[in-house]
Amino acid sequence: MALGPERKGAQVFPNGFVVGPFKNTIFYTCNVGYKLPTKGWWGTARCLGGKTKCGEPPEIPNGKATALQRPGNEAQVLEITCNKGYSSDIDQLTCQDGNWHSNTIYLKTLCTLMTPVCSFPPEVENAVVLEVYQREFLSDSIITYRCRDNFTMEGEDTIKCIAGQWEDKNTRCIQKPCPLPEDTTDGTYKIIFGKGFVFGTTIKYTCNEGYRMIGEHDTRTCLLDGWTNREPTCERTTCKTAMTHPKLSVTGLPTGGQTMEYGHTLGFECNDDYHLDGASQIRCLQSGEWSAPFPTCSETCKVTGVPHNVNHQHVPGNELLKGRNLTFTCQLRSHFIQGHATVQCLDNGRWSHPFPTCGTPVNCGNPPPLVNGDTKATLKYDYSHNERVEFRCQRYHIMEGEPYRTCFNGVWRGDMKCLKPCTVNAGDMNTRNLRFRYVDRSKLYSHHNQEIEFVCTRGTPVMISLMRTRCLDGEIRLPTCQ
Repeated sequence: MALGPERKGAQVFPNGFVVGPFKNTIFYTCNVGYKLPTKGWWGTARCLGGKTKCGEPPEIPNGKATALQRPGNEAQVLEITCNKGYSSDIDQLTCQDGNWHSNTIYLKTLCTLMTPVCSFPPEVENAVVLEVYQREFLSDSIITYRCRDNFTMEGEDTIKCIAGQWEDKNTRCIQKPCPLPEDTTDGTYKIIFGKGFVFGTTIKYTCNEGYRMIGEHDTRTCLLDGWTNREPTCERTTCKTAMTHPKLSVTGLPTGGQTMEYGHTLGFECNDDYHLDGASQIRCLQSGEWSAPFPTCSETCKVTGVPHNVNHQHVPGNELLKGRNLTFTCQLRSHFIQGHATVQCLDNGRWSHPFPTCGTPVNCGNPPPLVNGDTKATLKYDYSHNERVEFRCQRYHIMEGEPYRTCFNGVWRGDMKCLKPCTVNAGDMNTRNLRFRYVDRSKLYSHHNQEIEFVCTRGTPVMISLMRTRCLDGEIRLPTCQ
């Protein structure tokens, strides 16, 4: 608290009064209706050494105050120094009556900007500024841009702050370009990825019609060190002849060692009543392949020598082509086919099987055995047509299908299967900490499709859904308790 100047030996204390000094100390309090800013209702002030002291130099934004020392005296004057780009209307602060005086200038605004500042520099895509980030830059500040990898600078990389504005030098970072790709004779290329011949762009080569590409790669990509791969070459498309059947006649074959180029066609036909298997005409394609494989010639199968009591479908000319089937039936309803009811024409003009005959039904020998089963009656050496044998499954097995097999014209008919039971090993149950929930421990067999439920002897189930499981043809999945 500063007291006023002396006035006739007393100190002026607005809205209060002073008593003293007593032993270099004065005492003061406020008039009625006023209070001190401190907690007490009175205060004291002491003169130290009989001199006025202003204390430490104050903080000055954008500058500093430095004490000017005088011999034998404490600093009574401070020199003001402003930072670069700032200036002050006064050069010094003086100590008066315990306060630093600045000619009514507010200390926070002593150092003011000399020229306008620039805000942060303009952003350049794919670039960074090689300076520490700050919100303001002083006039004449210079910053430098640096492009990211795989990009190159276009324009100048530095700009300057002039009177509050950054220079505009059209600084850009562009992808590093590649030289123009090489052309290929009888072909062309086009960009399939990217724009322009810059880093990352991919081009694809194609050959003109009638030419095909020679080389492993038809694409090239622009990288830091240039284009990948080499440009491919295009050569005229030609097709080669294949081995031909002795009975095959070919039209359109060149003479004198001439090549067959793209678009060339060949015609085919077979001689001596042989049948043409394949296309009658093929064309040389852009790829150097023929539009279809070379055809062959095959003999037809003759429908001759069929027994008089055997019927078959109508066959024009009594000839069938390779791969066609011929089906037979018996004229008499009481007769049965003896042999194969259907035969196929092979490529050598022969049938896959001899033609069948028709006659009375053929007897059967012993029926085929049933796995995990047996016949109910003793087997005979011979069984007549339509005679049947009944089967049964072993203990704990369940039969799937009808229990009979019937002799039909020398062939046994009837499918059945004995589905196996499941066995639960007591050792496995102990290892998995299990026991049956509803059945006795000694009953370790379960029929096919039977459900079994377990409970834990100790621990908890690893998967609660597996505590109820089902036997499926001898297979059962045991749960586990841990």
